[in-house]
Amino acid sequence: ESLSPAAVTSFNEVFEDRGTRLVNLYGPTEATVDVTAHDCPPGPCEGTVPIGRPVDNTRAYVLRYGRPAPVGVWGTLFLAGVQVARGYLGDPELTARRFVRELGCGPGLMYDTGDICRWLPSGELQFLGRADDQVKIRGIRIDLGEIEGVLLEFPGISECAVVVDRPAPTVAVLRAAVAGPAGLSPQQVRDHAAARLPQYMLPTVHHHFDRLPRTGSGKLDRRTLQDPSWADRHARRW
Repeated sequence: ESLSPAAVTSFNEVFEDRGTRLVNLYGPTEATVDVTAHDCPPGPCEGTVPIGRPVDNTRAYVLRYGRPAPVGVWGTLFLAGVQVARGYLGDPELTARRFVRELGCGPGLMYDTGDICRWLPSGELQFLGRADDQVKIRGIRIDLGEIEGVLLEFPGISECAVVVDRPAPTVAVLRAAVAGPAGLSPQQVRDHAAARLPQYMLPTVHHHFDRLPRTGSGKLDRRTLQDPSWADRHARRW
C-alpha cells in the first residue's frame, strides 16, 4: 500500500518535535523484503511520496520493452541483488516468467515486480501503480496509477483511486474517487488534472468521499469502488 502525503503530514505533526523520522520502505516478498528507502523530510507533504533509492547490495532497473527507461519515463521495475529469491517453489513456469536474466553483465537473476515506476531527477524511484492497473481505452494504454498520482498532488486530497467503468461492451469511462475535506472544489480538481494530463487520461466522473472503502486487511477496496451504484450512494454530491 502506498504511503499517502496525508499520512506523512500527520506523522510529522505528531513526531517532528521529538526528533523521530519517517522512512518510506518498499519491497516485495520475492526480494525479502525492503529494497528501497526514502527519508521523508519534516513538515507538510504534498504530491506523491517517493519509494526512494535502492538499499545496499540491491540493483533496480526501470525497463520499457526490455531497455532502461529515461529519467521521468515510466516502466516496469526489476530488482536484482543478493536478497532476490531463486524462484517459486514447485512452480517452474511462473518462475521462468518472473525471474529473468539480469540486464547487461549482471551476475544472476532479476525479479519482475510488475510495479510501474519511474526514476526522478533526484535519483529516487516513484511508484506509479501495478502493471495490471494499466488499461486500454480507445486503443490507448493508460496507467491508472499515473492519474492517481496527479490527483494526489492536489492540496487536501488524502486518498485517491481511479477505476474503469464499462457500462457497455464498447464504452469505457474513467471514474476517480477522492477523499478529502468537504470544502474540496470539484472544478479546481478537474482543472488541476487537465493542466497535467492529456485529454484521454482525464476522468469523466469524480466521486468525493470522507474516506475510501477498505478491505478487512486494511487495503483499498477497489472492487467496491468499481460498482458505480455503490459510489453514487455513498459519495458526497459534487
